[in-house]
Amino acid sequence: MANRAYVPRVRRLIVLTLAAMAMVGWTKDDYQRGLAAYESGDYEQAIAIWRPMAEQGHSEAQFNIGFMYEMGQGLTQDSEIAVNWYRKAAGLGHAKAQHNLGLALLKGQGTDVDVVGAVKWLQKAVDQGYSPAQFALGSLYAQGTGVAQDLNRAASLYRMAAEQGDPEAQYYLGMSYAYGRGVKKDRKEAENWLLQAAKQNHLEAIYALGLMKQEAVSDKSDSRRSSIDATRKAAEVGFPQAQYDLAAAYLTGQGIEKNAAEGVQWLRKAAEQGFARAQYDLGYIYANGEGVTPDNEQAVVWYRKAAEQGFARAQYMLGFMYAYGRGVDKDEVLAFDWYKKAADQGLADAQYAMHYVYFKGAGVAPDQTEALKWLRKAAEQNHPDAMFNLGNAYVDGLGVAKDEMRALRWYCKAAQAGHEGAREIIDDVSALRKIECELEDPPSPGKNGPNRNAIVPQKRRTE
Repeated sequence: MANRAYVPRVRRLIVLTLAAMAMVGWTKDDYQRGLAAYESGDYEQAIAIWRPMAEQGHSEAQFNIGFMYEMGQGLTQDSEIAVNWYRKAAGLGHAKAQHNLGLALLKGQGTDVDVVGAVKWLQKAVDQGYSPAQFALGSLYAQGTGVAQDLNRAASLYRMAAEQGDPEAQYYLGMSYAYGRGVKKDRKEAENWLLQAAKQNHLEAIYALGLMKQEAVSDKSDSRRSSIDATRKAAEVGFPQAQYDLAAAYLTGQGIEKNAAEGVQWLRKAAEQGFARAQYDLGYIYANGEGVTPDNEQAVVWYRKAAEQGFARAQYMLGFMYAYGRGVDKDEVLAFDWYKKAADQGLADAQYAMHYVYFKGAGVAPDQTEALKWLRKAAEQNHPDAMFNLGNAYVDGLGVAKDEMRALRWYCKAAQAGHEGAREIIDDVSALRKIECELEDPPSPGKNGPNRNAIVPQKRRTE
């Protein structure tokens, strides 16, 4: 089970605990009037009732005012003021405030990042049995964030929250049993906890259960049918990963009759939910007219959505579209900017593009040193064109000292990766080929090689 970073969920304001009301000048009825106003959407009235109570030390009112500042409900949204109110309530022992303060410190939202402080406040809420804090702290122990990694402790905390009905904790506890992380591997226990989460419409749990059922089927044809059925069920209730996987099945014909139109429909559903991989693939499909009428403008729309989420290949392709004016006005400066974002993430194609723009001065001042730097980065990731051109650089002495042996080594690597120009050169020096090439294993794809889960092929665009 991958250690997925803990992303705190925004929880609806729940004010069930009635603190002792015997303090200065308020009654239970006052608090309830504020609650009624809040639940009816009359935030101004709720604030008018709760703020004096909060200022006099009523922890529930303090928490509520903090929450309303955090969410911008009847007040100008202000995370710093929200944290101040959470801190007041947390100091009075309010579990929900302790949890929210812990998350704020963890994220640096309205305050400086303080992971140690976050753990401290989450632990205080855990000690009061608050299930969201139990799940949050369990995630930190699973990741080793702010604490020494302890999978046993993580599973124990997940269980505390799961037994209180927290669906996210039930899912993570189920996956802990499925993979034996912090607990003894136990398929029956895994299915039990995943089922409890699935009953609360936890989409990942629904999907995981389906995949587990698929694995239990021995017959390959039945296994494929089971897999598609599980994927479809999760897709139909809105799980974007399942929608993407169902799209992949239709577009590639794996486990189901190939149907491009149906595939694009499911791909769009995942993309519209913000699933970056689906957004990129939908852009690719529009750019190449696979199952849809070619439309570069739509390709740019979807590339941009994925690129703005930090999806490196979409950033690279958006740069390509700007570089050649496809679906947008040609703009070499913007092309450079998007190439750079992808290259900084280690995408070999983008690094090779950076070599080209620095070499040609396209959207940036020519700089042979920078061009060679990016060329080498791409070559070291086994990019065939980059390896070939780095060989050329050593032959011609472009930015490096001439070195025929180094050139031949890079030509050899490029030839092993299938570069035809490099193969021709190696064939012309067959005696050297025997020495330089046959002793080296073919390079494996770099970290940006084809994604086995990708719908569309990772076609390389070279300038």
